[in-house]
Amino acid sequence: MKKKIKKIIILTFIIFTTFIFHINKLNIIYSEEENKNFIEGEKYYIQSKFQIAKQYLILALNEGYKNVLLFYYLGNIYFFDKDYKEALKYYLIAIEYNKYEKELNYNIGLTYYMLEDYVNSIKYFNNCLKIDPIFDSAYLQLGFCYFKLKDKAKTIENFQYYVAYTKNEEKKEKILKILELLKDPNFKFPENTQVASSSSSTQGTSTSGSGSGSGSSGSGTSSSSGSTSSLSSLLDSILNDPETVEISEPTGEETENEEDI
Repeated sequence: MKKKIKKIIILTFIIFTTFIFHINKLNIIYSEEENKNFIEGEKYYIQSKFQIAKQYLILALNEGYKNVLLFYYLGNIYFFDKDYKEALKYYLIAIEYNKYEKELNYNIGLTYYMLEDYVNSIKYFNNCLKIDPIFDSAYLQLGFCYFKLKDKAKTIENFQYYVAYTKNEEKKEKILKILELLKDPNFKFPENTQVASSSSSTQGTSTSGSGSGSGSSGSGTSSSSGSTSSLSSLLDSILNDPETVEISEPTGEETENEEDI
């Protein structure tokens, strides 16, 4: 009888402490306490006045204010400034609060890509697909990562998934042309697989852009030189600057996912 009571007490304690842990975690992430500097920073961020927003957000941070959006906003601002190391620092803090935020995983993957760390970039884009298996942008960026690593099979595989899921018809047509070139038996990766990227034009929490690649010459897609030249031009036109996806506002609830990220 005593052993049974002891087991009940232990079980009750475990349940209670687990409940308190989750309550405390949510209080840290979704703090109801107002911070004037954060509120001002968020206001300017929404207005795309990022440098003013950064000043207020840093002040809030120095005051000890913790909010997932604070770290996300700072990550985006530094990303827009092309300070990718600093952007990554804040994104990685934000992801600690909720690792199942699809868009945050995407932005981390994109930042690693800009830092030419393609292995970690692949990891976070794959995290996106564990959360949303038909997230077309993640497949697109995975294709570019594997292209950088000169893994032809996986480049083709991910571009094919992108084509299957995307609703962007213009970009889809370009990727189909890239796939045609990649499947050419004579195709060889260029010695330099660097794809140009330019500064992003930002609106709110998203960036997008397009550009035109340089012209190419050669004997056509049947030759390796023609294929790689045409491919480089297409890649430049698609990835002239990368995309970031707007993050959804935290709901206060963690996404359930049986597979660990």
